[in-house]
Amino acid sequence: AKKPKNKVGDKPAKKIYTPFPPPQALSKVDQQLESGEYFLSNKEKKGKAAEERTEGRKAEKEERDKDRAAAFVPPKEKSKKKR
Repeated sequence: AKKPKNKVGDKPAKKIYTPFPPPQALSKVDQQLESGEYFLSNKEKKGKAAEERTEGRKAEKEERDKDRAAAFVPPKEKSKKKR
């Protein structure tokens, strides 16, 4: 039996060599310094987190209420033609 010939295809393009690694990601403390969160007191941090949670809950509650209300919408009645 003959061996099948190797398929000759396009070689993938070579990647450009970059001698320097990508910049390092910011640390958690650096991110807090940029946003100004680093200088908040623990009480303010907790209050901000609680506010974000309540906003999220409100949005979820509105979605649930909308879904529940959809069940109570009456179906559209088809009009019958008179002969």
